[in-house]
Formats: sequence, C-alpha cells, structure tokens
Amino acid sequence: MIKAGAGAAPVNLPPEERRLLSLAQSRFPLVAEPYAALAREAGWAEDEVRARLQEWLSNGLIRRLGAVFDSRRLGYKSTLLAAGVPAAEVEAVAAEINAWPGVTHNYLRDDAGTGYNLWFTLTVGPGQTLAEEVGAIACRVGLANLIVLPATRMFKIKVEFPLDEEAATASPAAADVDQSCAEAEAVPLTEEEWRVVRTFTVDLPVIPRPFASLGRQAGVSEERALTILSALRRKGVIRRFGATLKHFAVGYPANAMSVWQVEPEDEERVGRILAGSPWVTHCYARSTRAEWPYNLFAMLHAPSREACREEAARLGAEARVPEERYRLLFTEREFKKERMWYGGERE
Repeated sequence: MIKAGAGAAPVNLPPEERRLLSLAQSRFPLVAEPYAALAREAGWAEDEVRARLQEWLSNGLIRRLGAVFDSRRLGYKSTLLAAGVPAAEVEAVAAEINAWPGVTHNYLRDDAGTGYNLWFTLTVGPGQTLAEEVGAIACRVGLANLIVLPATRMFKIKVEFPLDEEAATASPAAADVDQSCAEAEAVPLTEEEWRVVRTFTVDLPVIPRPFASLGRQAGVSEERALTILSALRRKGVIRRFGATLKHFAVGYPANAMSVWQVEPEDEERVGRILAGSPWVTHCYARSTRAEWPYNLFAMLHAPSREACREEAARLGAEARVPEERYRLLFTEREFKKERMWYGGERE
C-alpha cells in the first residue's frame, strides 16, 4: 500500500538530467545499443547514461523501463470497477481485491460525494469472461455496492509527463489515441512473437546490449528481437517503449480522476478537449449506470491539488461543461499498481 505522493521524493533535476529523462520517456530508441544512442542525443557518455538510468530505477523515479503493451491487442479484456466501502473496512477489502488474479490497479479516492471510493481495474485473458470474473470477485469479497464501468471509447492513453514549465503550459497536444474500443481487435501472434511478449514484459536491463540479453531468453537473436518489437509497435500491440515515470517524483504529486457528465452527442467533442490537456494522461468514455451518470473520465496530474482544480475549471470552460456536471476524485492511496503478465503462467 502506498499513500498518494509517497515513494520517491520529488526531485529538482538540472536541465541536462531532465532532458535525458524526457528522451528516455518519449524517444527511447529500438536499436541494438539504445543507451549509446540516448547518450549521443543527450550529449552524455554512455556509461553516465546507464548509471543515471539505473539510479532512477533503483530510487523509484522511473517506475518501469521497456514495452507498454495494449492488452486489447493481445486478446485481453478489462474494465474499471468502483465500490463504496466504509472507511474502517477499506484496507481489508483492498487487500482481498489486490489478491485477485487480473487486478492490476487499485486506488482509494476521495469520493467527492459520489459514494464510490475504491477504484480498481480487472483484466481477463482469452477464454475468460469479464462478467464471470466480476461476479466471482463481488461474491468472494462481498462487494454489494459495486459498479462496472467498461470503456466504450478511448480518447487518450499517454503516460508521459512534461518535464519543464514550458512544456506543461504549451498549447494542448493532440490525443495519442482516439478510437472506439470495439475497433481494437486482437492481433494474431505467432508462438515466437508470444515468447518475445512474455520476455519483454520485464524491465529492460540497463546494459550495453539489452535486446541481445532478453532476446536470448526468448530464444531469438538480437536482430530478430528488435524486428519483432518494431513490428509489434507498428501494429499497436506495443503502445509505447521507454521509461514510465512516477508522477509524484517528477513534480506531479497531485492526481485526480475527473469524471464528467455530458450529453451523448457532446461526448466526442468534450472528450477531445479533455484529451488535449498535457496534464491528462488517460481519457475514456465509459458506460453509465442509473447510480453513475458520468460518462467521460480523464486522469489529471498536476503539481498540486489546486492546479488540478484550475486545469479542470479551464477544461470545463473550454468544453462548456458547467461545474456542477463534473467531479474531481483525488487519489488518497495507491493500493496496487503493477503491469499485467501476458501470454501464459509466470515461470
């Protein structure tokens, strides 16, 4: 269990380190010697790049380094769930939820008057059904007040943080993704490709030729590993490749799941506006329920809660959504946040 903002302390990096971290986050090269390539672009020596990246992995500033897979392209299905849990029972219930196979994220959030404070994601593999797993977990954990909120449209998934003030205040970037979730069909993979997916689920080692090392574990050459990874990225199986940062360690300690109630005919227009914010990392349209009228979800990360509120107000004004039709559910605790394991049992 991690309190929101806990873990690696926020750091004030000098400009040259912020540039290196930004390159590792957004422009990590899929080449035989990636750290040498990063060093050339950053103007560093390669051994200094590897030492610094290893340090950041060790101290928690970098949460993970490597491939970020799109579970839907691998034939997996997922959904967001929310439960209203009494404060005295939150930790015990969260522990039971965390132990459930397929639960990768679990957060306690300020319910902002909605009645739902525990939010978690559930992912199931090919041959499993979400409905059965949801029913099983609700029965086992005793979640009577549970809502299931599958995504219907994805406007953005881009967990990259502006590392300087100029980037944070720049004009909104285009959405990284914008598609109906029904359009994201599974991509058939060969056994060789599955071996590469399984092997590259782990962090990329910080050694001179990391793709050769992991390639051997997958039973392929360095060249073949890079060819397969590049092809998987083109097909959308790999959403991005690089460093995933701990937001609270790089100047974004506050985060809130903003939820918006908009008319169906306004969903696309407003969704695109929300996705355009550089402080929004995820933006989805989701199914509504009688007890849950909010159909747009946007994760906001900012230097402070007040900055989150100001950005939400700015977005609301731009999208012409009145204040009473959106809520900010600030993260209070991170009970679980881990990558999904794909393609078979862990060895």
